[in-house]
Amino acid sequence: MTTKQLKTMLIAVLLSFTGITSAQEYTIDGLCYSIIETDGVKSAQVEQHSGTFSGHINIPSTVKIEGVDYSVTSIAWYAFGGDEISSVSLPNTLVNIGGEAFVGCKNLTSISIPSSVTTIGSSAFSGTGISSLIIPKSVTSIDDDIASSCPNLTSIVVESGNKVYDSRNNCNAIILTDNSQLIQGCNSTVIPSDISYIGSAAFYECTGLTYVDLSNVFWIDRWAFYGCENLCDISLDNASSIDDKAFQNCKSLTSVYIPAKLTTIGKGVFAGCSGLTSITVNPSNKYYDSRGDCNAIIYTTKNRLIAGCVNTVFPSDITEIDDYAFEGCTGLTDIVIPENITEIGTAFAYCTNLQYIDIPSSVTNIDGGAFEGCTSLRTFTIPSGITKLNSLFTDCINLEKIVIPNNITYVSNNAFRGCANLKSVIVESGNTVYDSRNNCNAVIETATNKLIAGCSTTIIPEDVTEIGSRAFYGSGITSVAIPNSVIKIGERAFEECKSLTSVSLSSSITEIPDGCFSYCSSLKEISIPEGVTFINNIAFSSCTSLKKVSLPSTLTKFGRRVFSLSDNIETVTAGMTTPPSIDDRTFSSRATATLYVPSGCIPAYQAADYWKEFGTILEQAAYIAGDANGDGSITVADYIAIAHYIMGNPPANFNEKAADANGDGQINVADYIAVAHIIMNNNQ
Repeated sequence: MTTKQLKTMLIAVLLSFTGITSAQEYTIDGLCYSIIETDGVKSAQVEQHSGTFSGHINIPSTVKIEGVDYSVTSIAWYAFGGDEISSVSLPNTLVNIGGEAFVGCKNLTSISIPSSVTTIGSSAFSGTGISSLIIPKSVTSIDDDIASSCPNLTSIVVESGNKVYDSRNNCNAIILTDNSQLIQGCNSTVIPSDISYIGSAAFYECTGLTYVDLSNVFWIDRWAFYGCENLCDISLDNASSIDDKAFQNCKSLTSVYIPAKLTTIGKGVFAGCSGLTSITVNPSNKYYDSRGDCNAIIYTTKNRLIAGCVNTVFPSDITEIDDYAFEGCTGLTDIVIPENITEIGTAFAYCTNLQYIDIPSSVTNIDGGAFEGCTSLRTFTIPSGITKLNSLFTDCINLEKIVIPNNITYVSNNAFRGCANLKSVIVESGNTVYDSRNNCNAVIETATNKLIAGCSTTIIPEDVTEIGSRAFYGSGITSVAIPNSVIKIGERAFEECKSLTSVSLSSSITEIPDGCFSYCSSLKEISIPEGVTFINNIAFSSCTSLKKVSLPSTLTKFGRRVFSLSDNIETVTAGMTTPPSIDDRTFSSRATATLYVPSGCIPAYQAADYWKEFGTILEQAAYIAGDANGDGSITVADYIAIAHYIMGNPPANFNEKAADANGDGQINVADYIAVAHIIMNNNQ
């Protein structure tokens, strides 16, 4: 699903909870409109559109819909989101500019808001190229961060006479007059001395901002200075509350001083501040401390470390490391956790240079995501104090080996998600819940024979009955043979296995689940075995190297967009005599692909929606099971042809349908043996 499609779906949900109703959409001069009704008055709203606009857009003041003139009063949420427009003319009938209406329009360098506008939604102009913003005096409602992530924005003016907002003292900001809350700033903002509150995301990704004087501010809301990567100095003298992630990813910030008045610090306030080397808390602060000059913020009564840096020295008496405490601390290369610590949150994510971490047995819980994105981590010793292995290692792309000790009684279904180079997974003998039988390099739930998590070298044992959801998500596995003992595969089991080139599916499965092989960008062909009746949503979406697809006669149902964005499919061989219903994105490359159908079934496919749009539709050639070289007889030549196929070197005249001598939808040693038996029986 594209971003624009997702937004469309969400809009429909939101409208159902508001007093605004909209119905059918109409396209007029390239723009899409709907008729909306607000407080009994009908008008036109500019809606989202298919495709992408570029250049100049002119929105008229009125449009004629079914013979009636309607004033254009509103621009819908995300109406032009992500478009390549460079300029836009807005009519003087416009009242509402919806949230994210122009978000991500990087080429849009200026915007003139008409004096009729009263409401501007969240992120309406975020991510654009505008350099200035003038808020008319008519505007009475502005949501959060209407112009975040605008790298060129240096001028913000609220027209005099506005009764709700102002930009006092030429401060280049939008201020809520009643409570002196600064709700939107820019690279040139000078915070007035009477401002006490910085709103949510007010300076979000103001990359030109280098210094802000916050000495009179007592409340800084969440994300207020997120991503101000050139901000190198802040003063927090009178601050009493700093909310979650307020200064996250301020990479040029080198030192932080926490004043005595500060009573509330949210999570991840300094996460991603990779340049931070010094953290000091005023000794008179009653809630936080930096005991022993530890270069960290400790929540005093809980002995919980909530923010650290590259120079942090862990005090021996702390018991917890909080979420985001060291997130994005790229200067960390090795860590030794002291003995008293019992809890570690998602503390070390994206410490990209972290190579070694020593965790004591006193630790009894490590939250999922604790080491996500630690791309230099190669080995990890699971401490003996924990019993649950959550998804600690997401996208640890260089992790090579994991040993699951006997104390582990729970392994999450995406424990090694994105660990593309993980080659060795060993469960210690004696573990009562899991095993890695036959040196299979996987975690198997012993009681159920369910494979929970695999890696690039996993060989699925013959007695495994189920592959769990996300078991191989993002692994580096290159080929997989799923034995016939497997009767069920979980959702997204092989998603983003970008090195996977070949798959042999179990003949015992009846369904291919959601996203099972989506984004397997090296997968070249797939043969769905007989017995499968349903291929679920996006099961093979974005398999960009996929060229050949074979579907069984038993298939009766497709989910949504099964092969969408797999745009290089050349041939689809359909075994179904009756074409199942598909949508317009089931086969996004159908116009250039050849469809092979059973004998006598061409008319049925030519009459079926979307099937009929295949570039070529042909009947499948008749074949003899076992006649791999297609010469009309089964001889030693077929035996040799199958052997070459199994070794990865099939002859030019190789017939895959015929080579599947036992009819299980796969070509393997079983067919090699079956042909040998046919030859011997023929010679008797």
